[in-house]
Amino acid sequence: DCKKYNPKSGIADEDLGICRAPMAAHCREFEFGGMEDKCKVCQTGYYLEHDGQCYSTYIIPLLILTVLVLMVVGAIGWWIYDMAKRPISNPDGLKMALLFRENSKLHQPKVPGHTRKQWPMLTNLCSTLVAGPGMCLHFNFQAMFIIFPFGVALGWCFLSATVDTDLLILGTRAFGTPRENCHLVSWGFETQQRLMWTKVGFTYWVYVLSFAAALFHSIRQLRCFQAVDHENKTMMDFAMIVDNLPTQS
Repeated sequence: DCKKYNPKSGIADEDLGICRAPMAAHCREFEFGGMEDKCKVCQTGYYLEHDGQCYSTYIIPLLILTVLVLMVVGAIGWWIYDMAKRPISNPDGLKMALLFRENSKLHQPKVPGHTRKQWPMLTNLCSTLVAGPGMCLHFNFQAMFIIFPFGVALGWCFLSATVDTDLLILGTRAFGTPRENCHLVSWGFETQQRLMWTKVGFTYWVYVLSFAAALFHSIRQLRCFQAVDHENKTMMDFAMIVDNLPTQS
């Protein structure tokens, strides 16, 4: 009876209790008039099989590429394992290499009567000069880059909690049957128009605050660099004078 009333919705779905159109993944044009879920024209990158379903054109090349990548990764892993298990043939060279590697690491300033120790894992790189002022300023930028987006996210959650919690789910609800899709589109359009002022206002204040925060951060970075340069001896505090150079003819 479904084909009798609407040829494009000729599939009787007993689970949903409705007459629906064909459903097939990655299909551009469906084959109407039948009683099965079949496709007539597939999307780009897919081909049509005899069962009326669309399958990826690149599935075989992707499988071959995956196998090749796994083989390369396995060969590299085996090579590393083989290198690690080989016997030591030059212990003196190994000792010197390990000592050079240890000396290349960042160590704390030298204390008379004690060996130089490495920096602990919980060192605050935003305020401690581990590798010069540039590294300290870099980690201050990273901290700013984490704190500000986190504050924006908290602001959006606060706005959603005080205005309307639909702001958290708008555009994320799953679609279903044609009837549910129609209701979802209608609800989404009405909710979007009703809450448009919140998104516009939030975007405006995020832009203003991000501009102000960037100015504040740039000034703070400059003041931090000036304080570090004033309190510590750096390469800028030294100079070299060269005289008695031969005169160029």
